[in-house]
Amino acid sequence: MGRPEPLARLRAIGWSGEAVERLAELAGGRFQSPADVGRVLDALPYDPGWQQDYRIRSAQSALLAGRVMCLDAALLAHALLEAFEGTQRQLLAIHRRGPDGQECGHVVACFWQGRGGAPIGAFSKSNYRTLGHRDCAFDKLEAVATSFAKGYVEIGFTPLYFGLPRIEDSGLDWRFSQQPLNALLPLFTDAYEFAFELAATGSRA
Repeated sequence: MGRPEPLARLRAIGWSGEAVERLAELAGGRFQSPADVGRVLDALPYDPGWQQDYRIRSAQSALLAGRVMCLDAALLAHALLEAFEGTQRQLLAIHRRGPDGQECGHVVACFWQGRGGAPIGAFSKSNYRTLGHRDCAFDKLEAVATSFAKGYVEIGFTPLYFGLPRIEDSGLDWRFSQQPLNALLPLFTDAYEFAFELAATGSRA
């Protein structure tokens, strides 16, 4: 008996029929490899007003929403990667300071095949071009973090810290909850444990 198709695996995990249909639509009818997750995120518009009504959505709620912020997209990508056997995943949280002095975080979903730990890529949702997806070209998670840090430097932001939050340890239904998951926020802010040694030198794009 062969391996179940990715969409069938998601149904078995508990994704609703509506969500699976929406996923197939956003994926353009092709959802066969981890790379297709990036196309799904690209098809979901970025939510520029997330700070005015801050709500962390579960993966399924994010998929069904009209717009998503970076954390919604990271949780969605992390969950969709479960559709592909042999794919390993890790969320990566990054903290930065803007030219105006305001600090903010960004979360991406890293992934790789097998248990060797490389090569690693990442899915990211941002309104900044330099913070887009990363191809599977990195030998360790720290290198992925540095790549995003350099992206911040290019637009005049100062990268500060990064960490590796374990969403599976949250005890919350981050896949399917229909209620906001703002209680997850400390999981990400408490994960910062590594400091960048890069300073903003470029002008904002």
